[in-house]
Formats: sequence, structure tokens, C-alpha cells
Amino acid sequence: MRTKISFCLMHSFFFEKAHNIKVEKYVHHYRIIIITVIGIIISQVIATFNVYMANIQLANQIQILHTNGYLIVPNLYVLPQLQALKTAFVGGLFFTGTIGLGMISITLFGSWFWVNVTQKSKIILIVILVQWLIAIYYANINGWSEFSLYLFIMLPSLIFINSKIPNKSNGLIPNPKIFWCVPVLFIIIAGLCTERSVSFISIRDYLLLSNRLGHQLNDLYYQYTLFPGEIIKPFELKQQKTCYIHAESNDSKRYIKSIERKCILYDYLIIHDPKKADVVIKILPPNIIFQTGNKTVKETEIVKFMRKTRTVFSDFSTRTDRKNFFRMCLFLSLTISAPILLYIILMQGLFDIFCLTRIPVLISQCLVMFIMCTGIGQMILQIPPELPDELTQQECHILFKKSYAEKDWRQAVVLLKSELLTQNKNNHDLALKFLQQTDHPVLKYWLIRFLSDSKNVNNVFTSYLSDPDVNVVCQALYALGRQRDKALISPIKTFIRSCPHWYIQMYAYRALKRLGWRNFSGREVNY
Repeated sequence: MRTKISFCLMHSFFFEKAHNIKVEKYVHHYRIIIITVIGIIISQVIATFNVYMANIQLANQIQILHTNGYLIVPNLYVLPQLQALKTAFVGGLFFTGTIGLGMISITLFGSWFWVNVTQKSKIILIVILVQWLIAIYYANINGWSEFSLYLFIMLPSLIFINSKIPNKSNGLIPNPKIFWCVPVLFIIIAGLCTERSVSFISIRDYLLLSNRLGHQLNDLYYQYTLFPGEIIKPFELKQQKTCYIHAESNDSKRYIKSIERKCILYDYLIIHDPKKADVVIKILPPNIIFQTGNKTVKETEIVKFMRKTRTVFSDFSTRTDRKNFFRMCLFLSLTISAPILLYIILMQGLFDIFCLTRIPVLISQCLVMFIMCTGIGQMILQIPPELPDELTQQECHILFKKSYAEKDWRQAVVLLKSELLTQNKNNHDLALKFLQQTDHPVLKYWLIRFLSDSKNVNNVFTSYLSDPDVNVVCQALYALGRQRDKALISPIKTFIRSCPHWYIQMYAYRALKRLGWRNFSGREVNY
């Protein structure tokens, strides 16, 4: 009996040990994916919180401006979205897909470098900690920044998780270097040989808006991108700012009207409660003082402010900018860190799928490289080549007529971006016909932009304000703003008040400003 019990215990012990070894093997094999998933969850919680708090702050601001009689952007139709958790979550995906993936990449590389390259050197650890403290300092150099939550919460959490799942291999990523390098080299060679220019706009035009799924992703981006965008914008780029003008003496009061006009010109909208204002402007002749939170940020001469208003406001924005470091890290994450991490996960994921079919390792690696190169090649070929430098105006006109006859929207878009096309008046008539006959959103977008300086086409642009594509509507508003027809001011204002889409409202507001309209409280002022 005792022998049987002992046998069972030993069997249970070895089985559990073998099971743990197997689990540990899988954990280490999928280490990057596990850490990425955990990092995404942490990042999304932080991003949702940051966007939600910014949305609530913006909701309070637009209510204040509405009470003071201003035309508000975003309007009251957007107010329920600002107060909704769903909006904060979807808007937070922008930060998760950029700064979140960037932080994950940094911690993966940093932990591998410290453990495998420096063999847990204490000096290197001190250097890493110093860099972390420097990042915290620059993130909050002008006051508290939302980026600090990533540095205080996400970064230490990922470092802790990396320490619990150490990288046992000598390299950061498995498989030979050629496995990872071939698709990257293919991208470079394909881009150079095919003379394709890959940019954010070309990806949007030729890859996203050319299919239904891409169109939905594009609409999702434009519907929610401004919510997280409010967090990282410098102060001067915010659509509407609130300010309070303080003048006590009779000498200072004589400057109020002139200073008000300058403030309104740059969308510093005046309210009557200094506690709710973004900026408090004190007039103390011959100087003017700018304060935020009872702290003097800038002091300059009134004469200088009146002559160089844009420069003064720009300098004030720079001094109060708490997001510069955040924007820099976000840009690096968007263009470098996040793409590299996603590339590694995609390549390794495809390789693991082929390994499950018990295909030999070398053949699996070749298949993955072939699939990646083929997919990349197909995407690059969707982008038409640049126009040759030696192309003349007449040749450009002939190509445009050919694109019109063949309904070739890709070639037409390339031509519409060229300055050569604008120099021939005959192209404007042909572009107008092309616009009235096409249904393709990208072609409509660039045709409207091309025709934006044309005269007596207001009705054409106005007809596209109800277009189902957000990009087309925005370009129609851009074109209306360039018409210099003040009769358009009233219908555009009505359009802003009834439009539920924040991004479109932003373009409509800019159109009003180009037409000479100014957002004075409770009254209409045109220049």
C-alpha cells in the first residue's frame, strides 16, 4: 500500500514538473506577444482615462462658450460624445497604438540589452534609471503632463513583467537575421525601383479609401482622432481658447476694444469669469501681462502685442506647452517603435503558424519571407509612380484628358497634385466635368481641391456638403472658404450648428475665418 502511494506521489510530482516545464517553454516562446498584450491593456486603461478627463474638460469649456453667446466647435451635438466612456476608449486606441506600443518596444529592447548584453551591469542599470528620471523631468518641465502616467505606471509595470519572463536566448528575437532583413530590404528596393512615394496621404488615398474596410477605418479615424488630439495639441493650435481681460484704470480701459479684437482674431474668446478662463490678460500700460493659474507666463509691451500678435501668442503657447516631449515620443513611436514591434509580431506569428503544420524550419522561414514580400509588393504597386521631372504642361494636359476618358482615378490624382496642371486653364473645365461624373471619394477630394480657386462654382462645392465621405465634405468646405464670398458665411454657420461630426465642423469653422468672419460674442462681425 505504501509503495503504491509513493508511486502515485512520484508520478504526480514528475507529471506536474513536466507540465510546468512545458508551460514555461510556451511562455518564453511567446514572451513578446504576452508582454505586448499586457502592455496594451495597461496603455489602454491610461489612455482611456486621459482622453476621458480631457473630454470632460472640453465639455465644460464649450458649455461656457455657448453660454457666452459664441459659435462653438465642437457643437452641442458632440457634447454627449464627450461625456461618453465609449468615446474615451476608442479615442484612447490612438495612444495605445502609438505611444503604448512604443513603450513596449523600449522595455523589450532595454531588458534584453541589460540582461543579455551587459549581464545585468549595475552601472548600466543606473544609466537607465537616470534616463527615466530625465524623461520625467522633460515631460513635466512646464507643468504636469498626461505622459507622466505612462512613465510612472506603464514603464515600471512592463519592466517588472520583463523581469518575471526573462529572455533566455542570446538575441532579442529568434530566427536568423536574414529572416527579418529580407522583407525590409525588399521594401527599400521596391520603393526605389518603382518610384513610388509612400506617405500617410498616399496610404490613405490608395490603400484605405480604395476598399470598403479601409474606408471604414478611415471614417473611424476622422470621427475619433480629435478627442485624443486635444491632449497633445500646443495651446495655440486649439480651435477655441478662453480668456479674461482685466483692466482697472481708465488708462488701461482704453485699450480693451483693440485687445479684444486681436484676441478674437486668434480665437482667444473672451469670457467674464477669470477662474474658468484658460488665460488671464492684465492690461497695465504700457505693458500687457499673460497669466495662467495666477502665474505670470509672459509680459510684453502693448504696442508689440498689437503689431506682432501672432508672435506674442505663439511665444505664450511655447512657454505653457506641457506636451512637446509627449508629441516627440508619440511621433517616434508612430514612425519607428510601433511599426517595428508589429512587424516582429507578424513575422513570428506567421512562422509559428507554419511550424504547427510541421513544415521544416527553413521552408517555413522562406514561406514567411515570400508572403511578406508579396504582400508588401502588392501594396506598393497600388500607389502610382511619381510624374517624371521632364513632363511639360502640354503633356500633363494630355495625360489628364486620357485619365478622364479612361476613368483612371489613380493617374488623375497624381496629375491633380502636380503644379503643371494648374497652369493650364483648359484643365479647370475638364476637372469640373470629371468631378460631376465620378463617384470615387479620393478623386472627388483632389478635384475639389484643384478647383478651390475657381470662380462661380459655389453651388458645386455646396452640393458636396452632404457627401457620405468625410474627406470630400472637408475639402468642399475648404474650397468654399477660398471663394471670398461673404454670402457663404450664414449658410456655413447654420451648417456648423447642425453638423454632428467634429472634424467637419473644424473645417467649416476655418472656412468662416477665411471668409473674414470673426467669432464675437452675441453679434456678427465680418471684415
